[in-house]
Order: sequence, then structure tokens, then C-alpha cells
Amino acid sequence: MHSSPITRRTIAALGLVYLTAWVPGPEGRWEGTFTSPHGDQPLAVELKAEGAGWSGRGAAGTTDLSAGSELLDLEVAGDSLTFGLEITTSMGKAVMRFAGAVSGTEVAGTYDMNIESMAVPMRGRWRAERR
Repeated sequence: MHSSPITRRTIAALGLVYLTAWVPGPEGRWEGTFTSPHGDQPLAVELKAEGAGWSGRGAAGTTDLSAGSELLDLEVAGDSLTFGLEITTSMGKAVMRFAGAVSGTEVAGTYDMNIESMAVPMRGRWRAERR
């Protein structure tokens, strides 16, 4: 039995809609680590879709989001995301700028950290898993 072209197109379109709806976006809680001169450090980020934009909270050096701060300049485009996080270190205040790509239940990328007392930013890698 032959199916009509309309039926095949309809089935293909429904399959694409199903797969698109099933793939999770970056919204939710993520926990992982970032590299540092003192070894891997804990990191937690929570992302929320709000209308056409995004908001979030993050913590570096702990996974306790109540000890963290609101994310700065949060941007989500497809599977890519960027954000800033203000922290206080023993060497002064710092802003960490993260860039990463979401792949299923994982996100990974790089970061730069500018510390007030240092002329050269620190750079490293980070990764997290959806919780």
C-alpha cells in the first residue's frame, strides 16, 4: 500500500514538532565545576525563561545559590549561553564571564575572571550537569 505525499509530509512534520518539543532548553538548575589555580571549584547556576528574556542566579566556590548573586548580561541563543557573575575573592572583587554550549543534560565552556587587583584576567574551563 502506498501512502500519499501529504500523509508522509504530515507524519514528518509531526515527528519534527515532537522532537523539537522534547529537547530541553537551558532552563533549570545546573551544578558543576570550574578550573582554578586551586583545583576544580564548585559552581551552580539557575536559569529562568521570563517572557522573551532570561534571568538567573549563580554561585562560584559553592553550590548554595543563596550565597551567590544575580547573573549579569545573561544571553541565551539556541544552545549557546553567556553570563557574568560577581564574586568576592581573597584578592578582591571579581567578575567571572562564562560562555558555554548546552548539549542535552550538560553544558560546558570557558570563562574569564577579572580581579580588581590583577592586571591580567584568569581564564579557565567550566562544565555543569542539569539537576
